[in-house]
Amino acid sequence: MEKEQIILLEELFTRYFSHLVLYSGKLVGSREPAEDIVQDVFLHLFETKRLKYATSSFLFTCVKNASLNYINLSKKRTIPLSSTQEAIPEKDIQEEIAHMQQLERLDAAIESLPAKCKEIFKQVYLQGQRYEDVASQFGISYHTVKAHMTTAFQHLRKHLLVLLFLLRNVKFARK
Repeated sequence: MEKEQIILLEELFTRYFSHLVLYSGKLVGSREPAEDIVQDVFLHLFETKRLKYATSSFLFTCVKNASLNYINLSKKRTIPLSSTQEAIPEKDIQEEIAHMQQLERLDAAIESLPAKCKEIFKQVYLQGQRYEDVASQFGISYHTVKAHMTTAFQHLRKHLLVLLFLLRNVKFARK
């Protein structure tokens, strides 16, 4: 049972830690305490054997509550916080959860690509390399890279309807 808990902790930590730290950081205003808060949440869930109930919304709620507790304790010791840090709309939590779920679906779809196709897709689209550079790196022709990219996009379109919107947002954010 303990080993299953440790494996589950590692999986949840790997999957959600960075998203939860970003969320908590927005609430508390700093990354360092946000990392501590998220680690404490995972530790508490592990110690109380509640990891098996840890969905993304459950984790975000736990981190929200722990962040608010941190803010309240900080208020007692320091100067007052801004009003934006005191009132956290539920809408923000839902948007973060929805965004995280979209990214998870995108990641799962990319991981389901054939191995060579996945490698080429990641090099070209996620790392921004040119087709020519990837072709020489893999020792294949430009047209083979282009064919792999076409296959990747066809595969991803089948798995995700929102893929085009996500990829456009990612691509425009890089420019």
